[in-house]
Amino acid sequence: MVSKVFAPLFAMVLGAVVNASPLASPESNALSALAKRQCAQTYTVVSGDTCAAIESKTGVSDAQLHQLNPGINSGCTNLQIGESLCVSGGTSSGGGCSQTYTVVSGDTCAVIESKTGVSDAQLHAQNPAINSGCTNLQIGETLCISGGSGSTGGGGGGSCSQTYTVVSGDTCAVIESKTGVSDSQLHAQNPSINSACTNLQVGETLCVSGGSGSTGGGGGGTTFTAIASFYDPDGGIGACGTVLQNSDFVVALGVDTWDNGAHCGETVTVEFNGITISVTVADRCAGCNDLHGPNSIDLAEGAIAALDPNYENDGLINVQWTLF
Repeated sequence: MVSKVFAPLFAMVLGAVVNASPLASPESNALSALAKRQCAQTYTVVSGDTCAAIESKTGVSDAQLHQLNPGINSGCTNLQIGESLCVSGGTSSGGGCSQTYTVVSGDTCAVIESKTGVSDAQLHAQNPAINSGCTNLQIGETLCISGGSGSTGGGGGGSCSQTYTVVSGDTCAVIESKTGVSDSQLHAQNPSINSACTNLQVGETLCVSGGSGSTGGGGGGTTFTAIASFYDPDGGIGACGTVLQNSDFVVALGVDTWDNGAHCGETVTVEFNGITISVTVADRCAGCNDLHGPNSIDLAEGAIAALDPNYENDGLINVQWTLF
């Protein structure tokens, strides 16, 4: 019988024994340390994660995820927020992705391809977790946008000196008319376009001058360094007479470069921080010059989002733009 004097002390000791966590075996500690040494990439579980979500975000298969993380049960019901998982294995296979892209709100495959310059075929080949309809992108997901084969894409491995971004209403014939490339050139430089030209996507970036050394489009154009702002057309009719949406890759020229609408439908390339997009002249910005100086332009929101992912914080940006 425990005396009244020692009863509280006995209860404290007993509670400590009952509540103590079991000690990990030397073998499990060794395996854990080995796994950490061999894991080249980890992922931290966040609220709402499932195995399927993690696999989609990271590109690992279900079998790989369970093999690399044997602590996950077969039903994947024991994930814990904050838990660190291995999502690249100890096989040293290394795939070799030299450039990655993180999915942000509003991204589609077409938008990502426009931002990064990869083709639709390249994006899916380098990221097999993306389904054919591109409906399973997740914000925060990391994608590979340059492959391990060493090829740089862009029409058979050569350099693409001029690109064009598909806008609403484009067909192959319209693009060829705008850029000066022939139908055979357009298909040769962009093999992802099918023979009937029915799979163009708004925001998709096409090569319109190829590795043969031709520059297309007639002479290189005139380049300006100026301020670019952005606006939302919201379905209104632009000064060139077409209905414009916020997502369209279009530009409104200031009065000093408007030339009484002579450039309507022409292609403009805009460069900012190493990213170049192609937009179509579709509107006139009456106040651009007064507010932002000579040669300033106003981009639809879809276009500036592709040019500057941080546009909402940056506001006005200094760009180089070329009128062809």
